[in-house]
Amino acid sequence: MISLVLPVSGSVIGASPRRASAAERQLSAPLWVGLLVLALVLLPGCAVLAPTPASPLLLQDALFNHPPRPAEADAAMTLDEPMRAYLRSNLASGVHQKGKARALTDALYVRDGLRLDYDASVTRTAAQAFAARSGNCLSLVLMTAALAREMGLEVTFQSARLDDAFSRSGDLTLRSGHVNLLIGPRPPVLRWQTLHMADDPSRLQVDFLPPDELRGLRTQPISEATVLAMFMNNRAAEALAARRTTEAYAWVREALRSDAGFWPAVNTLGVVYQQGGHLAAAATAFEQLLAQDSTQVASMWNLAQVLQAQGRTAEAARWTAQRLALEPVPPFYYQQQAEAAMARGAWAQAREFFHSEQRITGDSPELQHGLALAHYRLGEWGAARQALQQAISTSLNAAQQARYTGKLAWLRAQGQL
Repeated sequence: MISLVLPVSGSVIGASPRRASAAERQLSAPLWVGLLVLALVLLPGCAVLAPTPASPLLLQDALFNHPPRPAEADAAMTLDEPMRAYLRSNLASGVHQKGKARALTDALYVRDGLRLDYDASVTRTAAQAFAARSGNCLSLVLMTAALAREMGLEVTFQSARLDDAFSRSGDLTLRSGHVNLLIGPRPPVLRWQTLHMADDPSRLQVDFLPPDELRGLRTQPISEATVLAMFMNNRAAEALAARRTTEAYAWVREALRSDAGFWPAVNTLGVVYQQGGHLAAAATAFEQLLAQDSTQVASMWNLAQVLQAQGRTAEAARWTAQRLALEPVPPFYYQQQAEAAMARGAWAQAREFFHSEQRITGDSPELQHGLALAHYRLGEWGAARQALQQAISTSLNAAQQARYTGKLAWLRAQGQL
């Protein structure tokens, strides 16, 4: 799931009151991370067998001058010739020895196989992920599904229930979940549907999480239409983060055309309208989502801001109160307080705020980088080193990892760590 919350208010990021040392300037130098784009699953609490579809009246093309369908909207799981060539040349012997499903999964995971890297900077199509040998979990799932189907294997997509992860991109807060898939031989026509599930030993689960994070993972089958809606909704979020509002509308429109019951896309649509200054349309989108599921705090946050901007202060206050009852401390509240404390030079206070944020949203490279700076300013060299190492391990792509590695190497070269 991607939940976009506008804005991240109260964020104060500024320079230290005194002149920073060379080491401090190196440690605190800004890192351009790109778009923090996350693979989507269903909104928690919205998993119903037959969700009420969003009203087609929510889509208002005229507000964005009727943008065309994005060129890559039909390419999410399209194979290209390099992918077919790989199957013909690289997997032929493995298929003969191990069978199709095992040969493909081995190619995904073993060192002399595809050598895939995790990269959350952009949501790629199947062919783009194959060419780059990297992608976020959704991109890698799309790539695997395309290869599996070309091999004649059955594919079942699954949403996986994990603790939601949060990230920030500009004034957007993004909430993400997880998706994986099962692959195996195509069942006979009369085979029971229950054998399509994970308890069928002939079917293999493909997941790009570390093995220790897969213990106790709960999954639920989802349709291909929903997976395509996830892809399109991710693309809409990327465009929003880059302030390409018309492009974002075109992508989220296609997400809802693919799966009108995919409610995260309705929230994204509301944010698109909100960012485009179409407040009445934004309010309608958020209100329709909340009528379907009254527990969605991201939409409550968004709706309260829209109502406030419209001068409907009493209604905004009611939604704010309802949100606070469900989520007293929103994601990144303590991180914003930490950044404000850093701007004041209150490094011990900043350190404690970062630890408080860590308990709410978990680790992120941004948080660990800030924590490393706070530890450094307090003379806590070992803790600063550990925080930078954690920033490296939680990096979203190779470029970000290299930047944090460079910061750690620079400090070690100065004899500081």
